[in-house]
Amino acid sequence: MTPLFDHFVRTDPIPAINAESIFDGLNRLSWKNANEIRNLLETWYESYSIQNKKSFISRFKSKRNEDHQGAFFELFLHQLLIKMGFKVKVDPLIGGGNTPDFHAQSVTEEPFYLEARVVDPQSLRHSTREELVFDELNKLHSPDFMLDSQVRGKLTSNPRLKEIRAVFQSWIDQLDPQTINENGYDYFTSHSKSFQQGTRIITLRPVALDPGVKVNPVSRPFLPPVIADFVDSKRPIIGGIQEKPRRYKNLDRPLIVAINSLDLSGVSRSEILSVLFGNTENTGHEDSARIIPSPDNRNLKPVWSPSQNTNLSAIILFNELQPNSITQAPFCLYENPWAAYSIPSSLRNIPHAKVEGEIVNWYKGNSASTVIGISETWPGSR
Repeated sequence: MTPLFDHFVRTDPIPAINAESIFDGLNRLSWKNANEIRNLLETWYESYSIQNKKSFISRFKSKRNEDHQGAFFELFLHQLLIKMGFKVKVDPLIGGGNTPDFHAQSVTEEPFYLEARVVDPQSLRHSTREELVFDELNKLHSPDFMLDSQVRGKLTSNPRLKEIRAVFQSWIDQLDPQTINENGYDYFTSHSKSFQQGTRIITLRPVALDPGVKVNPVSRPFLPPVIADFVDSKRPIIGGIQEKPRRYKNLDRPLIVAINSLDLSGVSRSEILSVLFGNTENTGHEDSARIIPSPDNRNLKPVWSPSQNTNLSAIILFNELQPNSITQAPFCLYENPWAAYSIPSSLRNIPHAKVEGEIVNWYKGNSASTVIGISETWPGSR
């Protein structure tokens, strides 16, 4: 069987670069925790009973992060279900030629279908061209300074990487560490250098280190700019949820959709409640909220109502689940109070929210690390 990761002696400790795919970085790194991740995922893959493993391997090793993250999420969900005591079929064929991702059944409960979906607002992510520039700037020799940055305008053509690096390296070589250290860092008065290509301008400013401290050669001196932008966390989740019930309209058992939201700012409880139920209000208790009946909002219609998406029994929302955050990524199962079919009660052993009357109550449940059987501190340090 073809392994998930390549077999070779790893000696490269350099952190992943901006333009490097998630898989390539994880496949290359020699860190101890990267090895822990690889070993765990290989173990999971050995028990992954998918028919077309060639297609799965292709997606998992893809340089397109969207494909890799989708394959990883499916592998994670398969393992989660198994550890919860379910017998799992991958890609079961049902009527109309449709194949949900999983069919799961325990010894004592009715079966259900589980569909996986990864959604990403993208708004807080730099373009591929920008990432190539950032990787080039991280090659700068700057032992005495970290480099703060600001970007204005958009990069609409291929970046002149060698020229960018040469301009900034010449400037760094002329900076005096003692002068920079004595003056401290002030955004408006600190030494700076800019490079313009078209309408896009990148500006670097030196950030002095404490006396005697040098930039670690293994780390990188360049600090990418933070993007300040409005992110609509709700619509990608709504799209991810509603796509599935439309495809599976005539199921005779529960359908659950698992969503992995890669929104870097996270998705709050209030945001997901507004997606599912519309308006809610606080009850004075942090683990409950009250649903407020309200007219439909044409721009953002709730996913669930007595007459809408009743074939969707629940969703499981994960926030930023990645191979290195299996034990830390928050997640919660939300039950549809108007579902045609109820979920198996054993699913309520994980963190979940249930509507009781007009109140949504949250229940703690078992963490992913408890269910899967790994330490909360996994995968450890480098």
